Amino acid sequence: MAERRSALVVADAGPLIALSRVGLLQLINRYAASVLIPQAVMDEVQQGRHADAGPVLAAVVRGDFQVVPEPASALLIDPPLDIGEVAVIRLALARNAEVLMDETAGRAASRRLGLPVIGTLGLLVLARQEGWIPRLAPLLRRLAAGGHYLSEPLITEALRVVDETE
Repeated sequence: MAERRSALVVADAGPLIALSRVGLLQLINRYAASVLIPQAVMDEVQQGRHADAGPVLAAVVRGDFQVVPEPASALLIDPPLDIGEVAVIRLALARNAEVLMDETAGRAASRRLGLPVIGTLGLLVLARQEGWIPRLAPLLRRLAAGGHYLSEPLITEALRVVDETE
């Protein structure tokens, strides 16, 4: 196995759900030595609208991910984000961790606060470059079919980076 890229990642719901849908939650553990999920994010994943909570719960039970409470913080984040994204950022700041998040405003807020950020697509590109997955294009199609939004220019660029075509 290649050397992990991050010691500690705090995961938001979007990447957990997306990677669960394509059966690749384990990529997070290949990338990071430890993975934390704020309780608010776990609550979001478990809401009825997400049928993909089962694999995430199984990963928590196995000890692949650790669910933790959000640290107390008076930090206000502008623009206002949802409760899960705020919890991710606060926990990442408290633990000096990287953020795993797809939501644009949350990623921008994380970067403004000096936190390193990776998203689902970035993790999949890295996984392809490291040989953890054989091809990227089929996974992007499966993500799109499952309702995960990726713009065409973003897909084109990701495939270019890994030297694949559709």
